[in-house]
Amino acid sequence: MIDFKNYLLNCLPLSVICRLNYLCLYLLLFSFSPSATAQNQFNVSLKSNLDRVFKSNQRGDVIWGCSITDLSSNASVYSVNSETPLIPASNQKIIVIASSLLELGAEYRSHTVFHINGPIENGVLNGNLIISGHGAIHFTSRYPTSRAITEKNGILSEQLDALVNRIRSAGIVRIKGDVAIHTREWTDMPRNKHYPSAAAVSFHENTIDVVVRNEVIRSCPENFLGFNYSESHAVYSQNRSNTGNEFIDSLLINPSRDSVDYWRLEKTSPISYYRTHIRNALISRGIGIDGTAIGYTQQDRPWRKLFALESIPLEKLLRDVGIHSDNFRAETVFLNLGYMTQGIANYQKAGIGVKDILSRNGIDTSRLLSADGSGLSRNNRTTPATLSGLLQHMLTTSHKKVFLNCFATAGHTGTLASKLTSNKLKGRILGKTGTLRDVTALSGYILTRRSRPALAFSFICNNSPGATYAWSAIEEAMTYLVTEIDSR
Repeated sequence: MIDFKNYLLNCLPLSVICRLNYLCLYLLLFSFSPSATAQNQFNVSLKSNLDRVFKSNQRGDVIWGCSITDLSSNASVYSVNSETPLIPASNQKIIVIASSLLELGAEYRSHTVFHINGPIENGVLNGNLIISGHGAIHFTSRYPTSRAITEKNGILSEQLDALVNRIRSAGIVRIKGDVAIHTREWTDMPRNKHYPSAAAVSFHENTIDVVVRNEVIRSCPENFLGFNYSESHAVYSQNRSNTGNEFIDSLLINPSRDSVDYWRLEKTSPISYYRTHIRNALISRGIGIDGTAIGYTQQDRPWRKLFALESIPLEKLLRDVGIHSDNFRAETVFLNLGYMTQGIANYQKAGIGVKDILSRNGIDTSRLLSADGSGLSRNNRTTPATLSGLLQHMLTTSHKKVFLNCFATAGHTGTLASKLTSNKLKGRILGKTGTLRDVTALSGYILTRRSRPALAFSFICNNSPGATYAWSAIEEAMTYLVTEIDSR
């Protein structure tokens, strides 16, 4: 038998033997590298535990989609059906938040422009006040939701005072024509059939907040302008009424039971609602309105811009889209993406715009379909891999801090305030929830003990037998993940 060791030592040059020794030493050290060993152990342990959660516990036609990425190595840690297009529910809002930041920036503000179409003589506008809406949100006191109803109404009143002061500063104390709302520059939708309250203009986000305390019913905006309500002891607290005028939202309110709730416009036209509140504010503050429109179109009489009101900055809007899963703000931002990228605000154009934005930023959109901004549409499709890839990408951009601030914190804030509340998980997960009748989703980041993102993850359950089942699995998976991170 040939002794290869002696053969090599006798036949090979000394320089080659030295290099081989160095190579063997390097390979030996690398194979026992603590980080490499820990990573291998991490992956093996994680896969075994997560398989037990997502594969061994399947029921019927339940589909779990999972994608987890280690942010320290950008490597996939675990995946199940990660390339399968699934209904994301409100995880669709992650796509809207990221797309709007990438395209528009955190400080972006849409606007509402106030025009006149006649001369001002001795304080009288011989024409109309024409308000051109572009999806801006500015007359609002909805957040924070903890504000008392009187404080909310006070803020709205101050905002309307400022509006009237600007009109007075333009020299107007009486409008000989009327107040008209123009929306066709922003959207070609006569009415938003998918989410009726999202429109070119909004007042208090086309919402009414209702509080019942000690048998006293209060609302913001005050006096239920644009809504009808009836007192009823037949309802538990508050509910919509299916009777009454088909063009006005009606509520049933039980005055004997303390309650807090809010209601979006569904029947009442947002244009009519906005106009009613603006006209009422002007008249109550001493601006006379004769009420007969004079030559509305620009062909009839040229328009002249008075001023523009800017929306709340995008950063603030997105924080509530993510943390509180605000559907109205999500739909409005989504439609604005359609306007800014495709020139018109409708759902088809917005979906095209979102896909184009993400593609330009290197995100795989081959299985992405964005049908709306809120995630209420069951036509939305995305994959867990697309979501986790987007989560990973956003940490490499200048929007990282703003983006992270758009997620609820487990056990503390928003839609995660009462979820994942164990001592191990509380404060360790930044996430966006998603819920439809048979859909439960959670995507976001798992943090180190020093609150740094360690993993990006996306869990989507379609055909779920119930939220309890899905959240039990998610919590078990999160416990394994946090335990593994802490053991690194």
